Amino acid sequence: MASASPCDDGACTQDACTGDACTHTPNDAACDDGSGCSIGTCSAETGCVQEARP
Repeated sequence: MASASPCDDGACTQDACTGDACTHTPNDAACDDGSGCSIGTCSAETGCVQEARP
């Protein structure tokens, strides 16, 4: 289902439109894969990144 927001970049970001500008704030919670073995983080440029827990 497509988003109605003209700023939706489809990544793991919270998108907002103010005037003619879009902002894409990384949302790490969107990258939680439910695994206790990894930590998911959001990159506005590349999307979700999973790294092994130390």
